[in-house]
This record gives sequence, structure tokens and C-alpha cells, in this order.
Amino acid sequence: MLEHYINEVNKIVEKLNQIPDIQFSFVYATDMHVDYASEREGVLRQCEAMVEIANRTNVDCVILGGDILHGISSKEASIEYLHDYVELFQKANVPTYVTRGNHDDNGYHNEPWNGLYDNKRVPHKYVVWDYEWNREILEPLAKGNAVHDKENEESTYYYVDFPEKKIRVIFLDAYACPEEKNGELAVWVSEGWDRFSDRQLKWFAETALDTSKEDWTYILSSHGALIHGFVTPPCANASITLDMIRAFNAKEKYVNAELHIEGDYTKTKSNMPLHIFGHTHRDGYHYNEDANLLMINTGNCKVGEYDCSSAMVEYCVAPKRERDTIEEALFDVITYSKDGTINRIRFGAGEDQRFKV
Repeated sequence: MLEHYINEVNKIVEKLNQIPDIQFSFVYATDMHVDYASEREGVLRQCEAMVEIANRTNVDCVILGGDILHGISSKEASIEYLHDYVELFQKANVPTYVTRGNHDDNGYHNEPWNGLYDNKRVPHKYVVWDYEWNREILEPLAKGNAVHDKENEESTYYYVDFPEKKIRVIFLDAYACPEEKNGELAVWVSEGWDRFSDRQLKWFAETALDTSKEDWTYILSSHGALIHGFVTPPCANASITLDMIRAFNAKEKYVNAELHIEGDYTKTKSNMPLHIFGHTHRDGYHYNEDANLLMINTGNCKVGEYDCSSAMVEYCVAPKRERDTIEEALFDVITYSKDGTINRIRFGAGEDQRFKV
């Protein structure tokens, strides 16, 4: 590991040791886009640093926030890239959990240069299907801890429990696309789907938001935002998910007659204070008073500069990046303390932040 990376790891370890009463903590990185040849070395250095932090601290897990792939390579090449990163993160002493992003189905391989471009459909042979995503990356890294939908064992949405910490992390996938057969161009891909499936919403409201847990803290991970204001728009039915969270935190009933969903949260003794996400390639945060939910947006591992002028939330920045320096890196260690304090500890470009929920 390069000296400036070692120095930054040492700083992170020292900062973590100074935070009292940590109930739960995790390394969080998103938007790696690993098949960009020009960015691969810098992303790899960041991933090695994540593993080093995991092995030198008491973090509970590593969470990858989506768009691990960019999806411009052949399916075979993309799966090989996934294998490389699986082998790397398996060196961590804790599990790694992945959130599926809009690029991760490999649909961007269907570009204009191959004569088949369509922003909604791609050939079967290019797609990394749900079962392949689970087999190639999720299950090897989750180490058997991911709990899928019983009615969809290949679901790319799932939850993970940390019973000794009374923490549940729920991973949603707004790009779990249904197959639609039409010759060889046979699948609605992420860019033409971009919403939580009806089945996933029912699972979230009636199973993942488990009211039998007493004094548990639930954390939500999705690739994108649940509201407008973070530059890139939320998925089409994100407001339904947010309304479920509002009802859960308010200890109310939630009913959606159209989707045949009923959640009775009147007796729950747990709450969901935090939503983490990527997708925008920018840092941001917003406290949603209606849902009593802090939303934290982490910028991209892949180096890039982005405009934040259209943002409408309290905080949205795109830290300056510089290759071959520590500013090429950007990921977080996030801590949750028993008094409701949340720390974002930044590795690389950007700044530390502290929140109280």
C-alpha cells in the first residue's frame, strides 16, 4: 500500500478509537465502476484500504452502495472483474454486503457502437441476471448472512441482522428488472425500469420492517435517493417506500390497497433513523422531518468532478479529486452510537461530519 494511503488508514483508525459508545459501524463505499480502465488502479487502492481498515478496527461490516460495475464490458469480462473484487474483500475479517446499482446488470454494454443500442432493452447474452449477481458476488461476500425474500430466493433485495448490536440493515434494489421476452432483445434493463417492484415493496413493509424486534435500529441501504433534491431524481415509486418508513417511525398503520400491502407498526419498539445511498456521485445529506429519517449520500470511488448547482438539500458537494494522491480516494466509515449520534468519517477527498438523530 502506498505511503499516503497508509497514513490515511492510520488517521481513520485513530479517529474511530476516539468515538465513545459506538453501537454499530461500517465501511461504506459506492459507485466504483471498476471496468473503467483509466480508474481501475485508484479504485483498487481504495478497496485495499477498506480491507485494511476492516482488519484493524472493530467495524461490523463493509457495505458497497452499488454500481460496482459500469457495465461496458462483455458479460464474461464483467463477471471476472467481480471475481477480482470478491477475492479482495474476502480478505476482510468481516462480511461485505452489496447494494445493486443501475449499472450492475451490465446493460451499458449495449452501447451505440455495437449497433444494438436501446435504453430499455438489451440482448440476453449481455445481462448479469439476479441469480448470477447473487452467486458471483453477494453470497461469497455475505458469508451466508443475507436473508432473502422467501417468495423470491434469488432476490437482490435482502436484510442482514446483527443481533448482538440490535441492528438490521435492509438492502433494496430499484433495478430488479422483470424479463420480457421479445426475441433476442428480451429484457427491460435498469435504465428503463428504475423502480421498486411491487413484490419488493410488500416484502419491505410486511417482512423487513419486523415489528417483533424490541429496541432495534434499522438502517436502509439503496443505490439512489428516496426524494428529489440530490441532483439525480429518485426512482419512480420511492415515495411509497418513504411513506412506509414514515409510518414505521411514527408507530402508525400503513395500508396500500392498490398493492395489497398492510403494515401495522403501532406496537413497534424499533426505529429507522438512517438511509445511506450513492448514485449521484456527490456528497450530500438531508434530514426528512416527516419521516424522521437522516439521508446520507456518499460520493463516488471513481474519480470525477460533478456539478451540484441544481441540488435542493441542506448539503451537496462534489469534492475536488486528483489522481495518484489521497484525493483520488473517497469513501466513508460510518458509526452509529447509542445516543443517536452518527459520524461520517471520510477517507480521502471531502470532510468528516457528525449528525444527531
